[in-house]
Amino acid sequence: MRLRMKETIIPNDEHESFKEFIDWLEREFIVDTLLKTNGNIRQARILLKIPRSSMVLKMKRLGIDVKEFKGVK
Repeated sequence: MRLRMKETIIPNDEHESFKEFIDWLEREFIVDTLLKTNGNIRQARILLKIPRSSMVLKMKRLGIDVKEFKGVK
């Protein structure tokens, strides 16, 4: 599977380190997928192809609250 970006993403002053940039990018992917699945974690993790435990840990680490995505379309 190849990932196609709609636009080029370049680290800038907003992201002080590589890790911060990767965290930001990972958060963007998860948030975008949760929006597409109306907050359904199961569907989101299937689309992202990651285990449930990883999804839960990533959401906690990145400060993502699934309640924010329920009922959003």
